[in-house]
Amino acid sequence: MRDAKVGLESFEVQEMGDGSVSGKQDSSNMFNIKCEEDLDLTTDETLDEFDDQENRNTDMIGEETEDTCVYEVNKIGTKNSTGGWFVSEGESILLTHDDGSCSFYDIANCEEKAVYKPPGVSPNIWRDCWMIRAPGADGCAGRYVVAASAGNTLDSGFCSWDFYSKDVRAFHIEDGGTTASRTVLGPLPNDTAPRRNALSSILLHETRQWWYKPCGPLMVSAASSQKIVKVHDIRDGEQIMKWEVQKPVLAMDYSSPLQWRNRGKVVVAEAETISVWDVNSVNPQSLLSVSLAGRKISALHVINTDAELGGGVRQR
Repeated sequence: MRDAKVGLESFEVQEMGDGSVSGKQDSSNMFNIKCEEDLDLTTDETLDEFDDQENRNTDMIGEETEDTCVYEVNKIGTKNSTGGWFVSEGESILLTHDDGSCSFYDIANCEEKAVYKPPGVSPNIWRDCWMIRAPGADGCAGRYVVAASAGNTLDSGFCSWDFYSKDVRAFHIEDGGTTASRTVLGPLPNDTAPRRNALSSILLHETRQWWYKPCGPLMVSAASSQKIVKVHDIRDGEQIMKWEVQKPVLAMDYSSPLQWRNRGKVVVAEAETISVWDVNSVNPQSLLSVSLAGRKISALHVINTDAELGGGVRQR
């Protein structure tokens, strides 16, 4: 209303041929008087009466607008990150870095709490990480930091640390992108980095993808274009299970071809088939096989109701 008043006052007054002026000036004055009266009337209204009439919607919108102005973007650490996992307890985050290390940050206080270093890996190997709770060898509840590669990285494998002592519990690296692999148990020196043929690694880098997926203390892994699926224990790196699927594992574009269906069941995306395996027993058993009749799979996600399967923002 105030803007309209200014606009009318600055409007040019056109003179008529007989020397008289048009009625636009009078109408603007009348409008100005009416505006002042309306403003006086609005000041007599109480806030409570207005809120009752509008069901307090305007007040709520104002509060939300004020709250959004409070939050700021804060920088976490100084290293480049390749993966992350939000931890719901204590507002913390676990990050993997391009130097192969993992860092645990307290977001609320913007503090670095711990750094977990592998015994020796290639740069940018980790593509994902998790905070996993599982009973230890003594039967007591344990907490583990796990980092793994994903997709077509030059080196593929996973590493797990004890959350409190920062000791390496398992360090598993695939051997040159083939089904052969080696697992080192316990704390490791820094000179145990895998030696690799650079040319063969570069060639396999374009054609093969390794995938890892944890569920409690179990880590299932497989490679695209291969039929072998393995399960390791993140607490000591021991391979506890190995079986062969009917068709080669798919190289997925937007997700991992390995998914856990609650606990004890693994979903595998194979060529033209999706299979479900029961891994509760010593010998894995095929429970279900769904044929896709030549259709290509770009992504696979299993929605679980088990709260312990996820964690942080990825809990489903």
